[in-house]
Amino acid sequence: MGKGFLIDTSVASKYLRNDYEAHLLDFLDGIMKPKPCISFVTKIELLAYNPAFNNPEVIAYKQDFATFVYESFVIGLNDALIDETIRIRKTVKLKLPDAIIAATAIVHDLTLLSDNDSDFVKVIPLGLQYLNPKQPL
Repeated sequence: MGKGFLIDTSVASKYLRNDYEAHLLDFLDGIMKPKPCISFVTKIELLAYNPAFNNPEVIAYKQDFATFVYESFVIGLNDALIDETIRIRKTVKLKLPDAIIAATAIVHDLTLLSDNDSDFVKVIPLGLQYLNPKQPL
């Protein structure tokens, strides 16, 4: 595995909503507490979360998302990341945001922590280190 973890949007949002079982939340606490590492794409996705209704629970989630993002190390765009994204998109059919996230993990030697197996497993042959927290370690 890589030197650290890159947290995907799906894992971050489920973690912040406590949507995982207790043992998985404990595992994720160990990864999230020091300083989580996310892609700029995850920052955009979390901060753009804007449901049409205003119940107190949703407002609290939005605040948790913003706090999480601002306490995270956000990896931005550079030429190496662009080149790797192009390589992934030419090789694997993947939406651009997912290709950027996978490329970010590869370029920065991070293990991608996500539960989006249908997309990211396809990138493992290209060098992606991938871990689904719902799968046995």
